[in-house]
Amino acid sequence: MIERQAALVAQWQLIGFIHGVMNTDNMSIAAETIDYGPCAFMDTYHPETVYSSIDHMGRYAYQNQPPIAHWNLAGLAQALLPLLSENEDEAVEKATAAINAFPDHFKVSYTAGLGRKLGLSTVEAGDKGLGSDLLERMARNKADFTLTFRYLSALSQTYTDADNKVRALFEDPPEFDQWAVDWRGRLKQDGMPIINARIRCTNRTLSIFREIIWVEARFVPQKTTMTPPLITGDGIGIALSAATRC
Repeated sequence: MIERQAALVAQWQLIGFIHGVMNTDNMSIAAETIDYGPCAFMDTYHPETVYSSIDHMGRYAYQNQPPIAHWNLAGLAQALLPLLSENEDEAVEKATAAINAFPDHFKVSYTAGLGRKLGLSTVEAGDKGLGSDLLERMARNKADFTLTFRYLSALSQTYTDADNKVRALFEDPPEFDQWAVDWRGRLKQDGMPIINARIRCTNRTLSIFREIIWVEARFVPQKTTMTPPLITGDGIGIALSAATRC
């Protein structure tokens, strides 16, 4: 369950989804996204983005979602202690070991997912840094989260006019140019057509999620019943499972 929750929150981060109200009663033990309240998807990327009008301190900001999920799971573990063992010390030991595994599970899911968004076929030591560098540059330059990754899919092994679509998203385009040199260097082991297809596959699916989740949240007040959650711990939208098989 810990691993599934970590994977779920990693998938939120990878599509720029901000839940908005991550108090404990709004997390599902089944690792599904529930409570469509003040949720939204980032356009301009910034890790401190908040959409809830009452979250004045940024408790549930985009960057805080992983640690909040971790904290909530610790609360659940505390409630479950009597079920883990009749011996209190043993129960605490089991719960602590499970909860402490959350950051590593999140890191694995997030790093692999970010790599796929960048077109990487394998996970190497410097990949998280490559992704983090891009995100930092996006934040400084107020770049669109989804479009930046989508436009990467049209780029070639060397600079072409296609780069200009990504560059235009950055207030200081050379910031992207500098990062793109490292990115292209990392991708030399694969042919660009394969990489392009891989990026389109991943980011097309995530963009479909973005659109449908918005529609789901926008029109739910008009429904008497709500359709099943579209984001699950497996990262597959129930209505879109076939679309993920790229």
